[in-house]
Amino acid sequence: SSFSSLFPERAVLVFLFALLSALVTGYILLKNRANRLISVICFLINPLNRMARPFLKRDVIGPDRAKRIVEELLRDLDLFLARPFQTLEAVLVSGLSYLVNIALLYFSFYVFGYLPNLPLLILGLTASSVLVLLSFFPEAPGVMEVSLVTVFVSLGFPAHVSLFAVLLYRLVSYWLPLPLRIFIYLD
Repeated sequence: SSFSSLFPERAVLVFLFALLSALVTGYILLKNRANRLISVICFLINPLNRMARPFLKRDVIGPDRAKRIVEELLRDLDLFLARPFQTLEAVLVSGLSYLVNIALLYFSFYVFGYLPNLPLLILGLTASSVLVLLSFFPEAPGVMEVSLVTVFVSLGFPAHVSLFAVLLYRLVSYWLPLPLRIFIYLD
């Protein structure tokens, strides 16, 4: 079977419609130096601050901070648009890195005699990466490993295979190249 047979036609159409809707909404909100986006954020800040006051005794975010965040976003967007080839190169290298990580993780499971479902593997790696970014210690050693094992076990992968496959994956993808990265950093 081909790779396209892994995804149902209806799911692909829903995804494309959602992507198109997000792009149109983003365009409308970012038009005119994002004045509409700032208005929407300021409208949403008030209920958020009211909900947080009993717990934090202060506002979570103020309108001036929201405006500053949007201005930084626009400045970054202008930088990306000023250098389209470097932006495209960065996106392609990032995508290639993600594909390499998926392949390494797939073969880590394969080494232990388990053939993982590829869409679940991609979902697990992506969900785990988001969880690591949201954790209290995103750069701490072991956080990614625990997150990967937890996500894969919750997706139905065998626990013992998930543990050893994730440890092998992290050994090959992170810990073994670490000494080489130091030399690249010093260069």
